[in-house]
Amino acid sequence: MHACTVCPSGTDAIFIQNLFQAHKKHARVVEARTRPLPTKANPNKTQAVPIAKPGAQREKFSGFTVDHYAGKVTYNSEFFLDKNADFTHPDTITLFTSSECGVTKQLLSAPSADDKGPRRAFQSLGSSFSKQLQSLMEMLRSTTPHFVRCINPNQFKRARTFDNEYVRPQLRCGGLIEALRVLKLGYPSRCPYSDIYARFGHLLSRVYGDNLNQKDFTEAVFVAFGLDAKDYQLGLTKVFFRPGKQEFLETVLGQNPQLTQDMVNKIRSLMVRRRLRRVKYAVLQLVRFQTWINKARAFRRISDMASVVLMISLATKDSLTDIKRVRGALSLQSAIRCAVDRRRVFAKLNAVKCLQKCARCSLRL
Repeated sequence: MHACTVCPSGTDAIFIQNLFQAHKKHARVVEARTRPLPTKANPNKTQAVPIAKPGAQREKFSGFTVDHYAGKVTYNSEFFLDKNADFTHPDTITLFTSSECGVTKQLLSAPSADDKGPRRAFQSLGSSFSKQLQSLMEMLRSTTPHFVRCINPNQFKRARTFDNEYVRPQLRCGGLIEALRVLKLGYPSRCPYSDIYARFGHLLSRVYGDNLNQKDFTEAVFVAFGLDAKDYQLGLTKVFFRPGKQEFLETVLGQNPQLTQDMVNKIRSLMVRRRLRRVKYAVLQLVRFQTWINKARAFRRISDMASVVLMISLATKDSLTDIKRVRGALSLQSAIRCAVDRRRVFAKLNAVKCLQKCARCSLRL
């Protein structure tokens, strides 16, 4: 934005183009080309931010949408550069810096002596905000601050109005609900795995090097110290303790890093068992995967063979039909001829029998 503001040919469209060139693959920044038409404001009622409804009329504009933790917010780039170029007059800077009040001096800073040229007094709002934010982050990183979490009770900015559906996503995205759930389960004390590893990790660094699993190592240390598994719960990056175990945690962290040989052997044996269990599970999964591959290959071969048989049957369907038709005709012809010949034979036999009877009768007479 600062470059577009300083450049004489900079426009809002160029700013949007540069923005998406710099953050082309960013998942939370999307170009916005349309927005819902703003409704007429009622002077007797506080208006909320317009929400797009299905089928609502929209208008074209140039802007971008940022997907914040609490929801999507659309920004209009119109007059962005004009507002960013709203610099302070040099006489005003001189007046503020010459004040005897320290707070007033810090409000506006004089231009640096290293800046040269006619634009040395120009400092855009975006660059000023960026410098202030960088200074704030450096201060926060150098301290251990505690924040007061602020919640917006409603989107209408009304007093004594608390919208549950509007506040719940803010608490969920801020992690407060998850923290309360952990406290409700009875795990008020917590400790990062890195603290336990930094305290006792040197005991196994010669054997495992940097490949030591901090979660398993922390559990092994607690087992070596005789802590019951019901008194703590392992998380992703921290271990949570039940009430009354803060003293145990302080004892562990204040323990001499050089543990006894029995405790070291317990830690090593548990780590070895955990690794063997993971290797066994990995081998079983590999065998199952290989079996699945073999079944898939066999199914593929059967499918290919069935497709070949189907193609052959479709290709020879007409010829097989003709062969069956010819064979059926020949069988029918042979059956008919056999029946005709059988009738002729029976007729001749009957005639011979009649002649024999007649000859026998004549001889008797």
